[in-house]
Order: sequence, then structure tokens, then C-alpha cells
Amino acid sequence: FCEEKRKFEKMPLKEAEQIGAGVLWGSGCCAGIRITFSTDSENIRLRAKIRNKCHSVNMPFLSTASFTLKEDEDGKSRLVGNFITDGREEINECDGYLKLKGKKLRRYVLYLPLYSGADDIFVYLDKDCKIEKYEKFADKPRILYYGSSVTQGACASRADNTYQELVSEATGFDYTVLGFSGGARAEDGMIASLKKADCDIFVCCYDHNAPDVGYLSSTHEKLYKAFRENPAHKNVPVVFLSKTYDKNDSEMKKRSEIVRKTYLNAKRAGENVYFIDGGKIFPENLKEHCAVDGCHPTDLGFYFIAKAIIKKIRSFEKGLWNT
Repeated sequence: FCEEKRKFEKMPLKEAEQIGAGVLWGSGCCAGIRITFSTDSENIRLRAKIRNKCHSVNMPFLSTASFTLKEDEDGKSRLVGNFITDGREEINECDGYLKLKGKKLRRYVLYLPLYSGADDIFVYLDKDCKIEKYEKFADKPRILYYGSSVTQGACASRADNTYQELVSEATGFDYTVLGFSGGARAEDGMIASLKKADCDIFVCCYDHNAPDVGYLSSTHEKLYKAFRENPAHKNVPVVFLSKTYDKNDSEMKKRSEIVRKTYLNAKRAGENVYFIDGGKIFPENLKEHCAVDGCHPTDLGFYFIAKAIIKKIRSFEKGLWNT
């Protein structure tokens, strides 16, 4: 995985290469990338080249390697349909078609695959149709998410069912996903990238990918302090989210306490920080239904993660809009 050119990516290739293999692979996946447009076409066809097509035993092919189209109307988002990538191993192409009901100017959001790359995306519309810009997130605050496979979207059923998208639907905020499955380790190069990132809120949740408790302890507060060194980040709300875990898991509890320690130190210094304990996110009576494999969330699990983040954002949302 080292192409010279990638049409859609989360990080520049050269920057990702310098950080490491996990970030290099994840940076070419399209998690969090959306295309917005408006048209009155009654037919929409999509063709695209798929890079590193992902088949996984615990994730739907619909989310890992295909596309989802949704329509925004009257402040609500509804599913239009999916463009399914060919599942045959030798074919790396998506070629899908959706027929719409009636000629009407509609606003669309196209969600790209979570665990594959996509290039040369072509959207074919009716010859006589109208095409307009749909700047859904113009002048809206942007949330930057950094974390592990859960941040990347494993194991959502569709790309629009990740917790980031659910938060966006509830708040109207835009987002950037720096989720690296197995590769979120707060390397020095990644810390440098996060330090210069443009965002209005930062949600940090990489503790599960830290190799051990000692590694997490040596990098977590270091990452946060580096992020604050950028003058543009001086007052940015930072939400520390520890990964969801069973309350009886002693190691994960220790990891959560390290995350909490960073939060408490910053809070005592009067900084704009918030903490969400991952061990308290899933309701006790539903936790068996909130993860596919004891680790990665189901759609229900993503709902509860989003609910916790939305609640936290609501506590400082007005102040954010006033800055």
C-alpha cells in the first residue's frame, strides 16, 4: 500500500508514511469522507475504483467497501439507498444505480467506504437535470476525532451509522475522522499532525491501541499538551473519551484512569476539557447487544457513544457558537 496518488485520503501520503504502517494504511481509507451535492435528477448512477477492498468477518461489506446515499430535507436525514461494490476478489469497482421518486431538487450526502479507499468517483445524472452546490457544513464548527478502529467506524452497518455521523446529525457540526484501526498510538509524527489540525472541538480516544498501560501513560498527556501549544487551540474544547470496556476488566479500567488523570490535570489548570468514562456508556441491561465481538460497537453501541458525546457537547455548545 504505497501508491503515489490517492484521490481521497484522510492524510497526505508522505506524512502518513513517516508516521508508520498502521497510519499509512488507515490514511488511505475513506472513513468520514462525504460528498454533498444537490440535483433534481430522477436517476443516479455511481462508478468508482476501490483500493484495498476490505472483507472482514465482523464488519458488513456495505460499510467497509460500498457507498451510502442520504437525502437531507426539513432538517432531517433519510436513507435513499446504497451503491454496492462488487464483492468478487478480482474486481475492484463499484457500479451502482438508484432510481428516485419524481423530479424534484433534493440535497444529498454521499458517504464513502469506512475501510477501503476510493478513487475516480463518477456520479452520472439525467441529461436535463439541475446540479447545484450543497454546502451543508459551511460556517459550521468542526469536530476532530482521533482514535482506534472504533473511531474509524468498526463495526457500523453503514458509513452513516458511526457515532461521528450521529453526533453530526444531532448538532449540525461537521467532522474529520482520524481513526486508525490498530494504528492509533500517538506517535510523535501523529502528535505533530494533530497539533496543526484545524478544528473547533477535539475528541481524543486512542487508549485501546496503546500497546500497554505504561505506553499510554507516557503519551496521553504528552499529546494533549502538544495540542494546546498551538495558539489556535488555546480555547478549543477537548473531550477525552476512554474506550468502552467491561467494568470487570482491570487493565481497561487502568487505561481509563490514565485518560482521566490527563483530564484532571488540565481541569485544575483551568483549561477547557471534558471527560467521558467509556465504562459507563453502555447500559448494563443492553451491553451484550452493544458490541459485535466484545470490543467493536454494533449500531446500538454507536448510538450510545454518540449520545454520551452529544450530552457533553450540549454543555458547552452555546459558548462554542459565541467564540
